[in-house]
Amino acid sequence: MNLMRGVESVGEVTAVGLRVSGIRVGDVVACAASSTGAYAEEQIIAATKVVPLPPSIHPVVAASVMLKGMTARYLLRKCFRLGRDRSVLVHAAAGGTGSLLCQWGDSIQDSY
Repeated sequence: MNLMRGVESVGEVTAVGLRVSGIRVGDVVACAASSTGAYAEEQIIAATKVVPLPPSIHPVVAASVMLKGMTARYLLRKCFRLGRDRSVLVHAAAGGTGSLLCQWGDSIQDSY
């Protein structure tokens, strides 16, 4: 049985619940790891599971890097705190997560 559902999505908000603040109809938002899957024309997603998408990021790019970006952030900020005089070896640096790790890791090193 194939359960491929996709987990990364981007879309325009068409309705907002009564107690939701900070998100309005018409906003473009991104989501990763939706339990309902991303292969749908419409979804009902908790407001706490979406992030606003700035106009400078194309929706296709955002949808393709949400989960990879979350993974890279976790690895660089939570799992291993990269900082001055610390190095990290990234296996498979040509992949999506690996290339984000290299770019963000380099910018973190440059900020010290």
